[in-house]
Amino acid sequence: MKIGDYQIDGDAQDDDGQNLMGISGADDPEDVEVVGQAIWYTIGSDFVISSDGTDGDESGREWLLRRMDELELPEFMAPPEVSAKGAFTRTRDHLVTPRNDEANYDGQTVEFETKRAGRDSFHLLANAYFTAEDLNADDGEWRQVTVGVFRYVSEHSAMATVPKIDRDDRMWDAWEAFSQRATALMDEMEVSHIGRDIQKMMNRFTHDWTHTVKFRDGGAVYFVPAQYNDTLDGLKTLIEEINVRFKTHGRDCELKRIPVVNDDERREMVEDRARQHIEGKVEDALEGAMEAVKANEEELTQEIIASAEETVKDGDSFAAQYNDLLDLRLSVEDVLDEFAEDIEGGVKGEIINELTSEAKTDGGH
Repeated sequence: MKIGDYQIDGDAQDDDGQNLMGISGADDPEDVEVVGQAIWYTIGSDFVISSDGTDGDESGREWLLRRMDELELPEFMAPPEVSAKGAFTRTRDHLVTPRNDEANYDGQTVEFETKRAGRDSFHLLANAYFTAEDLNADDGEWRQVTVGVFRYVSEHSAMATVPKIDRDDRMWDAWEAFSQRATALMDEMEVSHIGRDIQKMMNRFTHDWTHTVKFRDGGAVYFVPAQYNDTLDGLKTLIEEINVRFKTHGRDCELKRIPVVNDDERREMVEDRARQHIEGKVEDALEGAMEAVKANEEELTQEIIASAEETVKDGDSFAAQYNDLLDLRLSVEDVLDEFAEDIEGGVKGEIINELTSEAKTDGGH
């Protein structure tokens, strides 16, 4: 594809300060070939994709799945359904705050506080200041009582609401209103999604589902090969819609991208990062294998070798894609040979020999 086919959202540089797009010297910038895109994104966690009545009875999850389908985003990218326990946890996290509400009773202000009490419960507390006259004492003081408890009951996959005050207590109406609110919120959370779900989706897109490489070690700027352009188009539209419809405060949700052109400077930049990625895969395989050997009383087993081989195979697949994209000669076997030069014998040397033999077999040598 040519650069004229792309929307340009900004500019960016890699760790060495090199411009990632670099078309200023081209005779006809509109005709420059593009090998991929550099992307960076901000999602945030403080929003809920939930029903807002705009689309009738459609839940937040139903809206998300429908839009992903319409934008032709793969179904496997969608966040998983929220379990009852997950909905409880999200309800708790949403409601727990030092200052939830307040009420006035006969001239006395009572401040309500929600507080986490454990993994599976949280409390509604009431704080009130009693004057010295109220207490018939020398000094006044703050007093706190537990109004009620919210507890997740795993055998019923539901939330129990347990009042700790009597029905004739002055705070009963406040308790009823809050418990109804919490119950309704948990029901909503079970068919909704939160910002963290979209964060995880983008993290898996850049780390698991595509062969991307980081342009910046300290910042999230990624190179995404051109074959994923259609998916990026869909993700960008989806994130923009989420921002407009569900984000009410904080930084905007956004996905920025710029095309990376096929010239020597940027090819070398991408190649360096791709090579580092493959080296990282080999290091992960070796470190994982050595830890497994240590845990197995220093004995190297075929299962440990097989696990290391699986890690290395991902590097093979990655190398094949970049070799095809940029006409390179990246190779896991070459990286293993470089590691072997620094290691003589021992268990680690044996692991490298096994991985090298497997790499040669897979590579048809």
